[in-house]
Amino acid sequence: AANVVLRTAIAGIAAFLIGMTTGPFVVRALRPLPTHEVGEKTDSKNLAELSQGKRDTPTMGGVILLPSVGLAVVACGNLGNPHVLHALLGAVGFCLMWVVDDVVRLTRRRGAPDAAGAARSGISARGKMVLLFAVAASLSFALLTSMKARTADHELQQLLSVAVPFTSASIDLSAAGGLPFAIFCTLVMAATSNAVNLTDGLDGLAPGCIVMAEEALS
Repeated sequence: AANVVLRTAIAGIAAFLIGMTTGPFVVRALRPLPTHEVGEKTDSKNLAELSQGKRDTPTMGGVILLPSVGLAVVACGNLGNPHVLHALLGAVGFCLMWVVDDVVRLTRRRGAPDAAGAARSGISARGKMVLLFAVAASLSFALLTSMKARTADHELQQLLSVAVPFTSASIDLSAAGGLPFAIFCTLVMAATSNAVNLTDGLDGLAPGCIVMAEEALS
């Protein structure tokens, strides 16, 4: 346990240092590109005025965060543990999906408006949900497969059960080879990923909510 804590601390520090070191270079590289948000993210005039100083700041900060975290995990994580690989691949998959959405939205915005005269947006809502569920389903079935391979049959049923909050009861999702468990995981991952995307508007809003949720679960 102490080794895990130490490696986690080192990985966190390494990710922070990599991000701080590469961040200025990435921002300078993005400035000449069409990566700037033009429209305001709020209907509040006060918040819009406070955000004026950031209008020239490029969006797509994930291109700084994802490599930093990825390199730290590869260097300090136990890559022999499939759950570590699942978490890393999940972060890459979801991040790439939102990067594609940002690229499409930012490049289309400068093109001709649509038939209604409105500025074009990124990937359609239906397209986003298809990609979101595709990534989540892939991770869910990969998780289920690794759990089956690494867990004895008499313990698998317990692992594929979901505890009912505030009670001692649990729901067995191991039927049909664990298909209900995979579906449940897919819904949870798709919902939480979309929730973070919707919350990520103002600085620190999404990370702050994530920290509070983690504290509540711990």
